[in-house]
Amino acid sequence: MAKIYTQGRFKFGWTVEQVKAAQGNYLDSPFQDKDKALLGLVLKAVRNSNSVNAEDIASVRTHGWSDGDIFDAVTYGAKMVSTDILINAFKVEPE
Repeated sequence: MAKIYTQGRFKFGWTVEQVKAAQGNYLDSPFQDKDKALLGLVLKAVRNSNSVNAEDIASVRTHGWSDGDIFDAVTYGAKMVSTDILINAFKVEPE
């Protein structure tokens, strides 16, 4: 298994403190604004898909994301939620 944490930093360069801050509020993460915009839309969609509107999508587009990028990100978020539901429902435990 690949190491994701060494010498006080995660493989992608974040500190433990940065990860904890991002878990509390993704806007406090070291992501670029472009990435925060897309992540915000994904979170909104998986929490309440009916709340996403045309303005939300247009806002993400202004950060340079294409419709395909947006669709892929929301699809990935939805798949993660559905996988979590299945794991929880069937009480799957790591081996």
